[in-house]
Amino acid sequence: HSLAVSIYLILSISVSSATYLVGIGKADITGPVADVNLMGYAQPQQTARGLHTRLYARAFIFAQADDPRSRFVFVNLDACMASQLVTLHAVAGIQERLGSELYRTDNIAISGTHTHASPAGFLQYVLYSVTSLGFVRQSFDALVEGVVRAVVDAHADLAPGYAYVAQGRVPPGTVAINRSPSAYAANPGGERALYADDTDTTLTLLRVDGPGGRPRGLIAWHAVHPTSLNGTNRLVSGDNKGAAEQAAEGWGRGRLAQWLRKQGADGASATVNSTSSDGHAQQQEWAQPPPGNTAGSPAKLAKGEGADTSHKPPPTSKQNKPIKGEPCDNPTSTCGGRSEMCHGRGPAWPDDMRSAWVVGSRQAEVAQALWGEALVEPLQGPIDSRHTYLDMAAGIEVPPGPNAPPNATGERVWWSSGPGRTCPAAMGWSFAAGTTDGPGAFDFTQGDTRGTNPFWRLVRNVISKPTPEQVACHAPKPVLLDTGSITWPYAWQPAVTEVTLARIGHLAIACLPGEPTTMSGRRVVRALTEAVGAAWGRAPRVAVAGLTNTYSSYITTAEEYGVQRYEGASTAYGPHTLAAYIQALTGLAADMVAGRPTPPTAVRPPDLLDKQLSLLPPVVLDAVPPGSHFGDVTEDVREQYAAGQVAAATFRSACPRNSLRTGATFLAVERWVPGGSASSANGAEPPPGSGGSSGSWVRVHGDDAWCTRFVWGRPHALSPLSSATVRWDIPADTQPGNYRLVHYGDRKLVTGGTAPFNGTSSPFQVVAPDSPYRSQPGSSSGSSQAGSSGSSASSGTMGAGASSGSGQGTEVSQDADGLWRQYDAAGKAHPWHRFAQRVSQGMRSGLSGFDRVVQKVKGWIDDLFRW
Repeated sequence: HSLAVSIYLILSISVSSATYLVGIGKADITGPVADVNLMGYAQPQQTARGLHTRLYARAFIFAQADDPRSRFVFVNLDACMASQLVTLHAVAGIQERLGSELYRTDNIAISGTHTHASPAGFLQYVLYSVTSLGFVRQSFDALVEGVVRAVVDAHADLAPGYAYVAQGRVPPGTVAINRSPSAYAANPGGERALYADDTDTTLTLLRVDGPGGRPRGLIAWHAVHPTSLNGTNRLVSGDNKGAAEQAAEGWGRGRLAQWLRKQGADGASATVNSTSSDGHAQQQEWAQPPPGNTAGSPAKLAKGEGADTSHKPPPTSKQNKPIKGEPCDNPTSTCGGRSEMCHGRGPAWPDDMRSAWVVGSRQAEVAQALWGEALVEPLQGPIDSRHTYLDMAAGIEVPPGPNAPPNATGERVWWSSGPGRTCPAAMGWSFAAGTTDGPGAFDFTQGDTRGTNPFWRLVRNVISKPTPEQVACHAPKPVLLDTGSITWPYAWQPAVTEVTLARIGHLAIACLPGEPTTMSGRRVVRALTEAVGAAWGRAPRVAVAGLTNTYSSYITTAEEYGVQRYEGASTAYGPHTLAAYIQALTGLAADMVAGRPTPPTAVRPPDLLDKQLSLLPPVVLDAVPPGSHFGDVTEDVREQYAAGQVAAATFRSACPRNSLRTGATFLAVERWVPGGSASSANGAEPPPGSGGSSGSWVRVHGDDAWCTRFVWGRPHALSPLSSATVRWDIPADTQPGNYRLVHYGDRKLVTGGTAPFNGTSSPFQVVAPDSPYRSQPGSSSGSSQAGSSGSSASSGTMGAGASSGSGQGTEVSQDADGLWRQYDAAGKAHPWHRFAQRVSQGMRSGLSGFDRVVQKVKGWIDDLFRW
């Protein structure tokens, strides 16, 4: 996976002669943060229960200063992947707003970061929507509207600029390891000898300046899987890519401030956001944005090669009870014969949030180090982009490769695996085994080239028995799911994919519709470097952006495909998939070099929006116990915290799906600032100990800050009652003073409409870490679980340490019983709640045997859905 970090600082830019026109835009694409399955691990039980960081679409537009019609748009999504359906509708929306002459399918690339903590349900093919209970319109709309808004804003932001490129090396093993080393080792020895490592440690930086060297932004590509947050996480988050964005944004603000001082512009201010009574943004001028506030300085991450990379090495089984002392088997990634036991661990395990921060900040640090070096390699020359659709199911022929039989006709090409052709889509048995980032279930293992289990063969044949031709085409992959032949209720995987090649000076960006492995990406880079040669004035720099415009699972080399690890089993179009993509990309490069147009293809992908099915139930009603109100605090903060601890408060809430609060926030951390006017309709009453002086509550953090968490839940699935915990991991450098926590929400009315509400905690003091403060009953120096939702508190860099976040010093549990207790601050449920609880308990005790059977069957069904 490539890291693409872009920082955009919204400030005025003087117009002068420059190499390019550059525009940058950022828009919220967070989507639903409750009830919806999180995309990536394919675990039905991993549904969203809140928000860690907001997700964004970030758009860069590059245009030639002397020919603005020659332009390229790169949009990056904080999403698990791009979606063919999202791309079709986003391009149509952009053209509706800005016209089809400047913005077309061939010059717009929409890529995903591959975070495994974004809402699912936005792809149009069945295979990718099973665990999300089908299509989720809110997820889809949030992405389409966000992409259009980001590009429209970038278009309005176009201004003269300069671009530079640099490459550096991330120290091996500090960010990524190869999770399928046995598959990588199957590649030719001579080819592997060209590289020092089995992961791509290169980081490619694209720097963008305004006139006078004003820092505008950067994009950096580096390969790592954003799976720091594992399958137990229930919070929507940008994962380690989001961490890299926030680290880069903070650094970028410092660079801008430094530049302004040199220009004698100390009084210049950046536009940031304060918060209104309903949590929506209001404009306010700050000389420097407050810590953790990312408004006005968006960051951008994109995905490239490295689908076989992870930052989590598989552990020995002594970390996986009950088996002890037995290491995970490398070829099969099993422990005790089961893939479920072999989980990778992040660098700060078991603190996944901190692991995400560590991995992200390491990537950002290398990008920052290359910022100055980039000035020695300016990008100059044309901007160009080419695009083509590929009918993979129809069978794209690839030329003979170095291992072709002697009787093969045609010139042999080193990057090809032919002669051969691509196949209609199918997934292999090891696809069901998962990876060490997210193991599968049942008795599936990686590296299975036989697929002999008679039960699963029966299941496969019932769903769709592959034809002998399909089996032969995919060999040595044993076909488990013949997805290319299944059309009920609509297509299971795409038949038509696409590739895009863009040029900015001598930088080439190769966009692929899946996840290429490390060696696959390296072959793309070598092939394009040879295809361009010196035609652009010097050897090109090549960046690979995977998961772009369409998602079609993995892309391995033919040699890796033969090993049939998870990546090979998930290479949908057979062993010649990579060769078909390289053939298409080098063809686009040849058109660029020759200056000839690329002929359009007759094939087009389908638009299946009208066919989508959804089994996700709607929100019917929200309620609170009699005598209570939405926004009431049920567990309050303590009076005082030291920086480095965790403050938390729990509120009576409503389902967050009632409003995505796009461009707004579900929470706020506010600080009391003496003097001035109030910025929040929650009131400007002075906190205790302030001497009654006038002032205002000013937002310090929203729900896009790394140090905050919004955790939501119900006592049971059908309950109209719910609660929300606002958690703040207080950074070590937090300014001492008076603070409070605010929750914003929207409740569903019996009439079908919604109404906003908010709630506010009591004020509390934050003191320096070494300051004496009064101990509260139940306070602790250990980790607080308040609002953790399966992930531990981040610490270290973010200064998150811990103590209990509740007013009574108790943990804020997110299980059903804990949520039940939260409906009354004294721990007593309302009488009818107690009655319902007793009825439920009685039925369970009277039908305990039946209940066990039901739970067992449910477990089988869940496992089947996961498979």
